[in-house]
Amino acid sequence: RLMMQNLVYLPFLKTILETDLKEINFYELGAGTNHNLYFLKKFIDYHLPNNKANYIALDWSDSTREIIKNMGRNFSYKYINYYKPETFPLIKENSFVFSLASLEQINISSETILNFIAESNPKLVINIEPISQTLSRNSLLDKQSIAYMESRNYLPDFISSILKIKMNK
Repeated sequence: RLMMQNLVYLPFLKTILETDLKEINFYELGAGTNHNLYFLKKFIDYHLPNNKANYIALDWSDSTREIIKNMGRNFSYKYINYYKPETFPLIKENSFVFSLASLEQINISSETILNFIAESNPKLVINIEPISQTLSRNSLLDKQSIAYMESRNYLPDFISSILKIKMNK
């Protein structure tokens, strides 16, 4: 929770306060059990008690859809398959997009999903992924993680795709 608060929730809150948004949409890529959206709502409700926020779970899982049905009217589910751009949902204005170790398993180019996010023009995007380029080949534990990621071909072009999109947009 502390990591999510410091790396995701606080930057979102800062941006919201700087822009004085009236309606806010939070999208989580790969929402899974929806616990990040649940705790984000608690955080936003505490700091902005009169907010008009929507929490949208983006996932391919039926379980995610079933869980979100029980979370209240501010929560909704949209199906997404990272390998099929035709499933990418519309991201509304005044949106905040985040993911935590969701894109990591993409074993083809991540440029398509990253382009989709960039073209949606959200207020802020926060993506936390384990990527081999940030690990040390001198550490035994990191070496094992690198070997696993490389064997699964996780995010083969993630950094280069981000840089390319940043240059083009």
